[in-house]
Amino acid sequence: MSKDRHLFAIPANFFIYCVFNRVVKQGNPTHLSWICDVARQRVTLCVSNRRVSPRFWRTTCSNESLRHESIIFEETQREATNLRLMNHPNILELNDCFVLENSVYQITPAMNLGSLFDIVLNYKKFGINEKATAGITKQVLDALAYLHQRRYIHRDVKPKHILIDSNGNVKLSGFRFMIELNAHLDCVYEFDAHLQNQIYYLAPEVLAQNMHGYTVKSDIYMLGITICEAINGVMPFAELDPLEMLHRKLNGQVPRPVDMTSLKDDEALGIDISQRPREHLTRQFSQEMHDFIANCLLYEPMHRNSAADLKESTWLGSKAYRDLRPTDVSEALELDYTHFDLSLWEQEPVIPPQPEQRYEIAFDYSPLS
Repeated sequence: MSKDRHLFAIPANFFIYCVFNRVVKQGNPTHLSWICDVARQRVTLCVSNRRVSPRFWRTTCSNESLRHESIIFEETQREATNLRLMNHPNILELNDCFVLENSVYQITPAMNLGSLFDIVLNYKKFGINEKATAGITKQVLDALAYLHQRRYIHRDVKPKHILIDSNGNVKLSGFRFMIELNAHLDCVYEFDAHLQNQIYYLAPEVLAQNMHGYTVKSDIYMLGITICEAINGVMPFAELDPLEMLHRKLNGQVPRPVDMTSLKDDEALGIDISQRPREHLTRQFSQEMHDFIANCLLYEPMHRNSAADLKESTWLGSKAYRDLRPTDVSEALELDYTHFDLSLWEQEPVIPPQPEQRYEIAFDYSPLS
């Protein structure tokens, strides 16, 4: 394949994202020539006729799912369509979408820290701190308020779809399953097969699949689960099989932030906390944060605050967090951002990972009702 084939003008600080189990390549403020090797699932970049070592970002789906390319293509097409409808600084921008040989590519801003899930998994094993959580939550709520005002339900809010760059900017992604509310109804009744992939994040009313349906408040519940995962370092209910998780959610049990307050409650109930990680035993989250998460995870959707109201909550509206800027998020995450420099084409971001949690079941739950 000639090197002058398939030329694309990539804006600065954008990357090209390949959908069908390929790897993501970063954009560069120049013209890039693409050579696609489908058999090896590899893409080679040529810049100014000079071969450049590609920098791998992430794979998007398993080899098994590639056998269902028609379904994946429909979902990708739907996501591209949905992103074209959006125009908000905290929603991932789709610069372009194109087909090259047997693959579909999307050009989006280069969120060089990856997702919130990536940050917690690789660098914050016991969770991120409260200030970073507040800054990220504020920006996600801005995106959700924008969607809900336009009568859309995201339906896939989770750490993997919250992207962050080294300047602290946060963008919500994962729009392939977004759904629009009927003009005359404030709820929907659809439970698509795709929802099985994020069953641990879903709100009780979505799991119930009853005649009441679910509303935009289901996104608020997913946000609450997402915050718990970010601050504790473990996905809520991950230690349970789906049936047990379903039973607990439908009976009103919810996860809580793990800190001195929740662990003292456990100790009062006769639970041994002496073997808990030191990081959990010594930290203290604000009561306002506890109340915020508790509101997001209320069983009855009507009792949960809206995204717009949550932005004015006593937690995010407090003196400590009401004026948080993106730069405050980057500072609070306490990462070495030189390792995420977009100009470092020939090396991976390398930061010594923290040790694994000794106790993966790091959640305390409210009593069953």
